[in-house]
Formats: sequence, structure tokens, C-alpha cells
Amino acid sequence: MMFPNIPKGKPCDSLVTQNIRNVRQGKELNAPLAYLNRSCKFRKVWDIVNNIKGLKSQEYRQSDKYKAYHKAYQQSDKYKASQKKYLQSDKYKASQKKYRQSDKYKASQKKYRQSDKNKASQKAYYLRMKEARTK
Repeated sequence: MMFPNIPKGKPCDSLVTQNIRNVRQGKELNAPLAYLNRSCKFRKVWDIVNNIKGLKSQEYRQSDKYKAYHKAYQQSDKYKASQKKYLQSDKYKASQKKYRQSDKYKASQKKYRQSDKNKASQKAYYLRMKEARTK
């Protein structure tokens, strides 16, 4: 359906209600989306419906077909070259340096290093290395 003239102002409640019903049923809108988006009531319903569709795409991302495609893509030479170029760029290195010098990062690292779980894993690692050297 074509809408050559989009009216000015907010849409009336009856038009909004009618189009909300159409959106929920998956039918065509009776007015242009740009016009209907001026109504907060319509926009909320539109966002909810599209979020539900977003959950369906999230299920697709967890499917084996999607994972196989992305695994193949990430093993391609084109992808590896673009990643290497990005990771070696000055912009990336500067952003990483800035992040590692931030107080937030330093505090999280200090908290991690002082955790019991980390200390236990470090102790186990050093014992394994000590045994490996004595063999």
C-alpha cells in the first residue's frame, strides 16, 4: 500500500489501535510507519513485536548451520587478513593501551589476582612446572 502524503501531527487513537492489531497479526499496516511511530503507544508495541522476532534470530545464531558458516568464514584467508590488519593497527594498539592504563582495568586485575581461585590455580601450575623440571 502506497502513502503519497504523510499527514502532519500525531495519528488518532483508532488508527493506532487498528495498526497495533495488524502488527500483532502480521498483517499490512494501514498507514505509513513513519507516521505511526509518532505515537508512543504504537512504537512500544512495534518494539515488542520486533524484539520477539529478534529472539527468533538469536535461536538461529545458536543453530549448527549458523555456527558452521561462521567457523568456515573465520577460517578464510580474507577474514584472517582483515583481523591481522586490524590487530596490528595503531588505532587498536592505542585503544588497548588506554584501556589497560585505566583505573577500572587495574582494579579488576588486582581483584582477580587476589581471588582464592586464581591463587589455587597459580599454585597448581607452579607445582606442575616444578615436577616437569625435576623429571
